[in-house]
Amino acid sequence: AAHAHSDGDHPGFAISGQACLVGVVTELSFACGDTAGLQMAMRLDARGRVRLGLNFGDYLTGGIAVDIGEQDENGNRTFDIDLTDAALQIAELGWSKRSGTPARASFLMRERGDQMLVRNLSVRANGLSVSGSLDFTDGDLRTADLDRVALDGVGTFSLALTRNGSNTSARLRGDRFVLTPDLLRGDPQAAGALSLDVQVGELITQTGGRLTDVRLTYAQNSERITAFDARARHVDGTDLAGTLATRGDRESLVISSGTAGTILRFLGLYERAQGGRATLVLEPQSVGGRVAGRLLLRDYAIVDEPAMERIFTNGRDQAQ
Repeated sequence: AAHAHSDGDHPGFAISGQACLVGVVTELSFACGDTAGLQMAMRLDARGRVRLGLNFGDYLTGGIAVDIGEQDENGNRTFDIDLTDAALQIAELGWSKRSGTPARASFLMRERGDQMLVRNLSVRANGLSVSGSLDFTDGDLRTADLDRVALDGVGTFSLALTRNGSNTSARLRGDRFVLTPDLLRGDPQAAGALSLDVQVGELITQTGGRLTDVRLTYAQNSERITAFDARARHVDGTDLAGTLATRGDRESLVISSGTAGTILRFLGLYERAQGGRATLVLEPQSVGGRVAGRLLLRDYAIVDEPAMERIFTNGRDQAQ
């Protein structure tokens, strides 16, 4: 089907129908006006999306509906995409969307050889909004510079991510951040290097523990942890510090806390300890594998513990 028109006040035309583009058969519509330029809308299945250059690897699977603008002098095109029919998986954020859940994305895109450069990115989905830029090579994410990520249940933060093969580096900044097991986990099969640089005003664990003024640097290669330094403050004002200790070919993460009671409450282990000193020693058995550890406590007091009260009460009764 086609429709065309041209008059003195509103010149332009519109064409719609079925078309074949680079071997992809799709429902297609064109519109051209005096202000917006050439606009093209189409629906693409997974195969058609990849053949037309919209290859986002495992981050996006399935079909989309897309509106494409006219190419500018720099080779950029505007894209407005309805992602409802697609499935999204962002492992680094522990977030995913099933097909059928509404979501939209818009961006400028330019192709350069096997690279796809995405700028002015805006993603809006249930529980997630993202703005920033992305670079892909053959569908693999190489860099992400996300100036704003708002993730329900986690917080609002910025994230800069760089990948080179299986190696990943990430820089995270935020005011308030809820730590979940899935965050920044990436590909669990990846065996490359990882480096983290985190600065957060307030960090909250799933058990309700809170730290402020959090600073963390961490690095590992495929075989061992190579750097670890942590600085933070508990809500009671005592400090938490972490460092990497090396003995022979084994590394340990040593975390010391201002008071034993504070770190026990932070870890969600015990509520009724006060004072004392605490040192947590973690010994990874392998990178990404099991961790052995020990928690060393000294000079602390147990206060208002009902179980202890019953022990001493029963002892007095038996003595009488």
